[in-house]
This record gives sequence, C-alpha cells and structure tokens, in this order.
Amino acid sequence: MLPTVGVALDITEAHGRTALDAIATVVGDARVLLVLDNLEQVLDAAEDIAAICRRLDGLPLALELAAARARILEPAALLQRLDHALDLLTSGDRDLPLRQRTLRATISWSYSLLDANEQRTLRRCSVFHEGWTLEALERVCFDDAERFRALDELDSLVEKGLVRVVGRGERYTLLETVRAFAAEQLHAGGEVEAVRNAHAAHFLAFSAGIERGIFGTGQRDAVRRALADNANTLTAIEWLSAVARTGDEAALENAPLLAGNLDWYWHIRGLHFTGRTLLRPLLDLAAERPPSRGRARAWLTAGMISTTTGEWERSLDEWTAGHADGAAIGDDALAAEGAMGMGYCGLSLGRMDASRAALDEAIAKSANGVSDFMQAISKTIQGMRLFVTGELDAGMALVRDALAIHERIADNEGGGIAKSFLAQMTFAKGDHERALELYADALTAFETVGDRPEIARVHCETGWTALAGENIPAARKAFRRGVLMNEEVGSPRGTGLALLGLAAVDAAEGRTERAVAIAAAAQAQSDRAGVVIAHPMDPGVVQRIEALQASIPQSTLDGLLAEASALTPAAVLALVANDGDS
Repeated sequence: MLPTVGVALDITEAHGRTALDAIATVVGDARVLLVLDNLEQVLDAAEDIAAICRRLDGLPLALELAAARARILEPAALLQRLDHALDLLTSGDRDLPLRQRTLRATISWSYSLLDANEQRTLRRCSVFHEGWTLEALERVCFDDAERFRALDELDSLVEKGLVRVVGRGERYTLLETVRAFAAEQLHAGGEVEAVRNAHAAHFLAFSAGIERGIFGTGQRDAVRRALADNANTLTAIEWLSAVARTGDEAALENAPLLAGNLDWYWHIRGLHFTGRTLLRPLLDLAAERPPSRGRARAWLTAGMISTTTGEWERSLDEWTAGHADGAAIGDDALAAEGAMGMGYCGLSLGRMDASRAALDEAIAKSANGVSDFMQAISKTIQGMRLFVTGELDAGMALVRDALAIHERIADNEGGGIAKSFLAQMTFAKGDHERALELYADALTAFETVGDRPEIARVHCETGWTALAGENIPAARKAFRRGVLMNEEVGSPRGTGLALLGLAAVDAAEGRTERAVAIAAAAQAQSDRAGVVIAHPMDPGVVQRIEALQASIPQSTLDGLLAEASALTPAAVLALVANDGDS
C-alpha cells in the first residue's frame, strides 16, 4: 500500500530509506488527511486521484467538493469532467453559506470584491498558460497609456490570493480553477479576440528574441526563457493558426514566423513531434503564397526536424525550400541556414559535390557578421566533409577554426557540435582515448544548453568509440543512455543505432543469441520507421551480426528472430539491465 501512496503523491524512492520514511520526509509537518476507504478501489485509482489533486491545485474547498462527487463518479470519470470543474464541483449542504456551496460561487464572490480595473486585469490574465512574467503582463493586459498601473494591480491580486507568485517573483500564475473562471468572464465581456491578439503579438516578439539569443551570446538564458514560456508560445501559434485559416494576411505570415523563430529551441529541447504537428498545416496554407520570411523560417524548421529524425530526402527538400524562399526575399541569413542544411544532408547522403557547393554558399552568405552562429556551424560541417573525403588535416583545421568562433560568442550548441565532430575525426585517426575526452567535452556543452537530441547522439558515438577501444563497460553504459535519450526525443534512427550498439557489445562478450536478438530488434525498429541504422563508426557491425546468425541452427534462429522482432527498446533495456557497467 505505502509504495502506491508514494507514487500517488509523486514521492520517488531513494536508496537507504523505506517507503514510510520517504512519505514522512516529504509530508513533514504538513496537515495531510489520507482517506483509505474501500482500499482496493483507491489503490487502483491512485494515479487518477493524484491527477485530480493536481488539476484542482490542492484547494481544500475544491478537493472537498470533488470528494462529494466521488460518491457517484469513479475517479477516472471525475478526472475527465474537470474541464468543467466550476459547474461539476457543487455541494448540496444547505448549512454552508451560499458562496461556499459551489466552486464557482466561491471564486465569483472573491471576484466581486475586486474593483473594475482589477477585474479586467484578472480576466486578461486568463489568456496566459502556465504563468507569465511582469513584462508579458504589461504588454498583453495593458495599453501603452495604462501600463504604469500594471505593478500595482498585480500586487493587489497577489495580496487578495487570486494570483500566485512563482519563485522570488520571476513569474506569476493563476490557479487553474481561477483561470477557468476568469476565462469565462473574458468571453462574456467580448474581449477574447483583442486580448488573444495582444498575447500572440507579444509572444511573436518574444520568439524573435529567443532566436537572437540562441544565435548570439545569450544562448543559455534564451533556452531557459523559452522553456518557461513554452505553453504560451504554443498557445499563441495555435491562435494565429486558427486566425490564418480564415484567410487573415497578417496571421498567414505571423503563425509560421513565430513557429520558425522557435526552430533551434525546439531542436534543443527535442520538441520535434510538436513542431511537425504545428508546422504542417501552416506550410499547406502558405503553399501558394509568395516567398516570405515566415514561410522560409517554417521550411527551415521542418528541415531541422526531419534531419533529427533521420529522414534525409525529406529533410533535403525542406531545407531547399527554405533556402529558396530566403534567397528570393534577399535574406542572406535565411539563405545561409538553408544552404547549411542542404550541405549537411548532402554529406549524410554521400553527395559530396552537392554538399561542398551548398556549404561554400552557406559560409559565404553568413560571413561579415551576417551570422557568426551559422558561419561556424557551416565551417564545422564543411570540415567534416573534407575529412571524410580524405583531406584529414584540412578538415580538422577548419573545425578548430569554427570552434574558435563558437567559443568567442559563448555558443555551447555549436561548440558542442564542433567538439563532437573533432571527436569523430580523432576516432577515425585511431586515438580512441583522446576521442572520448572530446566527446565528454561535447556532452558538457550540450548538457549546459540542454540539447537532448545532441546528447543522445553523443552518447551513441561515445559507445562506438569505447567499443573500438575495448572498453566494454563504458560502451554498454553509453549505448543504454543512448537508447533512453533517443526514445525521449523521438528519434527512431538514433534508438536503432543505440540498440545496434548494445548488440555489438553482446557480440564482443560472446553472448551470441542475445546479440542476434537485439540486432533483430534494432532492424525491426529501422523497418518500422523507414530509416537506415548502419553506422560509419563501425561499418562492419552488420556483417559480424550476420556471421553470428550463421553459427546458430536455423530452427533456433527462426524462432529467435520472430520473437526478437517484437522486442521494444524498453524490453531490450530490461534484458541488459543486470549487466555490469564497470
């Protein structure tokens, strides 16, 4: 029972303490009431009950009213209806004051005590999702002439318990139930369109600042700010997309522009499925329109997503479209980014002449201060192209030149890419120990900025490097982490490569049948996703697995492959869970 209660309260296990100790430690001196009536049903519904508590912000009255509804609704059904919590949560207790019989009445009573300006500010705050900053409040909820009142009204709403302060005042938020009530009032007053337009305009400007920060010297802060307001930027894109579908000219440009400005943030945080879902309808709407900055940025973002998921031909088409739009409107920075992506795809597809030409263009167009960020990344990729075509020293020299630019502008993202490419080159030259050091430096850079897809890639490449140096425990550890990280960011190619690495580790240790099974799981992953998982750092691994297959009797092999093809990445990790890492 206690572990289930711990899960429901989101209390994690820790080494050296019992479940009871863990719950006691977290709860501390807080006043907590656990009602374990009809125990089996409570345990079965623990996750739903925890979700209800979170959705209701832990408000005592809301929880009391929800408990009353639990007499006739199972927790799962109650949870599904919480979108209408203000109407759902009522009490029939006639002994209570009227304002305490329903959640709506309670919040309405508090709202009625506000003056007209405070009521207006609270209504407008309902357009924010997961909080806001003071600057956002000033821009979205106040006209220029009224902005001086923002801080005083915010302070009053905090003092009256309707707005919560997050941290030391970095952000502010509404309880979800209060936000729902305020949103109703916003609709009733006919203010929705104007306030949501103001919200979208603010976050369009905000997104442009995020792009500048990532491309400039404020990278870490830009990623932090974008993460804090992720829900607001997504909400703004959805609003502008809805307006764009009506044919509104400004929204047809601003919706893809806002999404495109978040390109590198989405890449760093691994938000590829979110990005693709939002972008596809916007690109469809813009298909017959003339070239624009918004459409160019959207195509470049789509190209980045497809590059990360390993869809090289699709990615090349998207980068090419973004490059064409950037060139058509005379924007060298956009054209350079498109050419960079085209060059990277050409390198990955083995089209070296096309890659060289595209990267030469990217380097030329991003020069002279147009984009130091893109200049350095393009030089890094060009350096790798030189290396793989036999110009080893020239390639490494160009990547080191790029790394100097990245370090000058405090660019952890590009610096991590350059260091990881230098690690690949050092690996290819046979210095496995130095390559592992460079990969560790690259991992530190990516962890600093929080780039999860690149962290996943570096774990896999670290695994291949350790395996080549016969450091089996380090290889296994890196490939395990590679599977986990690639699953988190949704890269089937990356997951397949990490699984193949685990198969190679088993092969090196003489676990023939398990190596064949894990390789079959990796191939099935590849087939389902339509991607290729052969890795240039160990081009002979597939042949080694095939040789192992030949050593297994056919009748045994057939059954093994049939079962293994259904193995999920999680099942493979469970298979190797007890293998030592040291």
